[in-house]
Amino acid sequence: MSLLARIVSVRGVFFGLRAEQLDPDPIRQFQRWFRLARRGRCPWPTSVCLATVAPDGTPSARMMLLKGADEQGFSFFTHYVGRKARELDACPRAALVFHWIELLRQVRVEGRVEKLGPEESDAYFASRARLSQIGA
Repeated sequence: MSLLARIVSVRGVFFGLRAEQLDPDPIRQFQRWFRLARRGRCPWPTSVCLATVAPDGTPSARMMLLKGADEQGFSFFTHYVGRKARELDACPRAALVFHWIELLRQVRVEGRVEKLGPEESDAYFASRARLSQIGA
């Protein structure tokens, strides 16, 4: 079974840009840059580094694919079991880093992670290709 985790609180940090160049809402600003990245300027626009921490304080980072970003938060899917799930259960906070070198942009998102309900998880799983379902 897949888990959709959503980072629900965000702090925006944008270096090298003037405040008047940015939307005061960090989610809207992210969505603008994400649209640019998806328009073909970046080969993997949904690629994001997810960082978590183990109960003993050991950090862990891995690449994931973003599945959504809106006012609710940033969404990604993972298994209910495994290292990521154990770390997120023990410490439900994480960080995401997007690196769009073609746009000269890096976006860092930090916040609390929540599981979504089984309906959303099941809907995502059902939307995957059959071989992808089997692999999961």
